[in-house]
Amino acid sequence: MHNDTIAVALAEAGKRGEVREHGKVVNTPTALKTLAVKLARNGASLRFCYEAGPCGYGIQRQLSEAGHECVVVAPSLIPRKPGDRVKTDRRDAINLAKLHRAGLSSVWVPDPANEAIRDLVRARLAAVRVVRQARQQLSGFLLRHGHHYNRPAWTLMHRRWLAGLKFEHAAHYIVLEDCIAAVEAATARRESARRYDPSQANKFKHLSRRSAPGPHADLQYVAMFAPQALDQVERRLSSDDARGRLHLKEAELLGAVADEHVFRLLIVVEHHLVILAPDA
Repeated sequence: MHNDTIAVALAEAGKRGEVREHGKVVNTPTALKTLAVKLARNGASLRFCYEAGPCGYGIQRQLSEAGHECVVVAPSLIPRKPGDRVKTDRRDAINLAKLHRAGLSSVWVPDPANEAIRDLVRARLAAVRVVRQARQQLSGFLLRHGHHYNRPAWTLMHRRWLAGLKFEHAAHYIVLEDCIAAVEAATARRESARRYDPSQANKFKHLSRRSAPGPHADLQYVAMFAPQALDQVERRLSSDDARGRLHLKEAELLGAVADEHVFRLLIVVEHHLVILAPDA
């Protein structure tokens, strides 16, 4: 599947059913609807599948709304022969049709609301990485020229200290201003990505409204990709002391969370959880 075309292959029902290439269609909702109508003209039951990729879940949603079964398969879950390095649209489509008929593990397809939360969390994580990189670049520049701040950085006092730095060459002032501007721009982007109303999707009823908005979005991400881990946390909350802190054992989480990114997010979220008293 590409941005402009989709390679289509058909596999007839049964182990020995014919598998053939159907051709390519334009990757538009109209062309996809025409294809589905044409294939189902004789009353055939259609089961679609395609490889997960940058094109998202629009095709899956359109086919599902039309009454057809459609699953999305992760590329890492598609068996491949050792040494088979030839990859073409035609071969991929035929191979995917065969494997789908035999049975392939599909990925969970989020609804538009959950996908929006995931995009928000990804944007936040990207913004946090940019802030960290910009700060490291500024700190490295200052360290190379013998300037080291021995107090907590990135405070108002730290900003005043930066404004009072002296350099031997004028070019260094330009570099300093550029680094500070990069940090400010990255910080503004991070704060913009953190604007999120927890009341829109507060699955975790024990999470205090007094905590930062960020963990709410993180919890939505965890709820999508690690529901078993979130269930563990919820059970622990209901059984622990109402005023205590929640402490998660890594051994428990590793058994429920396969995604390293989700596991790291869950650990971060744990530190923002506040258990409310029954009368709170």
